Amino acid sequence: MTRRRRTPDLRTTAECRDYGHAWDPYDGGRNRRGPFRVLICRRCLTERHQQLDRKGHVIGGSYKYEKDYLITGGKLTTDERGQLRLFDMDMFEKGD
Repeated sequence: MTRRRRTPDLRTTAECRDYGHAWDPYDGGRNRRGPFRVLICRRCLTERHQQLDRKGHVIGGSYKYEKDYLITGGKLTTDERGQLRLFDMDMFEKGD
């Protein structure tokens, strides 16, 4: 599968932080540890890598973020999430 190359904008990044990622299958197969899969967010292009056991249970994982997705300080506070929702509503009302 060919990776879609576009740079996520402020809107798509804000949507993922507010709503959560919108995952699609991207890659998968087997490695020395067993089956694995890679999901990709259709909005911000974050990749979710999951290592599975023989029964399909997730036994490990990691994320690969596009440049500038991560924020300094880690997770958003409750107040920052509120501001993010207001930003999203403002963008929605403007039709952007």
